[in-house]
Amino acid sequence: EFNVTITNRQPTRPVSGSCLDNNLVNFDGVSEVVERQISDNSAVKFVLQKDVLVSGLLEKILKRSINDRFLLAFLEKLSEVEWIGIYEMKSDENQVWECFFNWYKEFFDESFPRIRVTPFFALKPFIQSPQIKSLKHSLDYRSVISATRPEYRPAYNFVKKRYDVAISHSRKVQ
Repeated sequence: EFNVTITNRQPTRPVSGSCLDNNLVNFDGVSEVVERQISDNSAVKFVLQKDVLVSGLLEKILKRSINDRFLLAFLEKLSEVEWIGIYEMKSDENQVWECFFNWYKEFFDESFPRIRVTPFFALKPFIQSPQIKSLKHSLDYRSVISATRPEYRPAYNFVKKRYDVAISHSRKVQ
């Protein structure tokens, strides 16, 4: 339904053959380790969205607003909880996990409100040419790598500019 695929079938720690990170993404053709050990350094965030046509218009998407202020509020709420109750529960692991998860989710939902947005691409669509797909694919890789390796940021910025120009040109042609 969401065109989501398992992308990574290679171990990110080739020496031990462990740590197979099966990220679910909607990137076209991504099926290899982008950079070894990347999963050990920081989490990788992939945003998946479904385009739904309603009466010829793209439905507005709910998106979480995440910024430093909301993150601090979330961390504050987590620090105020008496977590000892979780450790002292005499239930089985599944009930303890469910209790922890429900608390965590409640604080997350309170701290990071959902807002309704209309994606920019919904306002003026563009044709995904092979060049745009290739640039997007390259941009996705560079985004993941530059998140943990700042020296790759200029390469990301260069490809991003080319990608934006290609999309702008595609919109003008229509």
